[in-house]
Amino acid sequence: MIKISKYLLRDLLQHKVIITYGLVLLAITTILFRMDDQADKAIISIMNITLLMIPLVSLIFSTIYYYNSYEFMEMVLAQPIARKSLIASLYISICTALTLSILIGMGLPMIFMAQSSLAYTLLPIGILYTWVFVAVSLWASVWTRDKAKGIGLTLMIWFYFTILYDAIVLMLIFQFSDYPLEKTTLILSS
Repeated sequence: MIKISKYLLRDLLQHKVIITYGLVLLAITTILFRMDDQADKAIISIMNITLLMIPLVSLIFSTIYYYNSYEFMEMVLAQPIARKSLIASLYISICTALTLSILIGMGLPMIFMAQSSLAYTLLPIGILYTWVFVAVSLWASVWTRDKAKGIGLTLMIWFYFTILYDAIVLMLIFQFSDYPLEKTTLILSS
């Protein structure tokens, strides 16, 4: 499992999408910090970008990478290797590569331009988002064999988690505004 993870991680770190993702995050984060003197405003803008961009990239990239490496996985599974260990090494490798992109893209500007607890809270949240959505993506990819259906399913999952769920929560808050919903809203938001 470790040998497969090392091979996949080396392949992923040379991937154009991973490099571009890290550079785009670096450019966006640096520009937002340089636009305003107050670091907290920039961090809030970065948080909004994080809530949309990290799940989308994690879902789409993981799904496409899974389907593009399908022949490699079939070759590896011809060896005496369990399917669970192959999927686990694929998961760890994708998560590690995306995490390194986030740490370089968002972490470096935050270390040098914003030394606040809010900045240091945003990085683990972005990394946790990455790990969760890569897991969801690999689940959807394993569940469907067709590449188009897998990508469509992951896009539907992203749409649900980023737009539809927030709209449902807001509708519930407005519909039941006469009742005390503080605890319920907190649970639904978390």
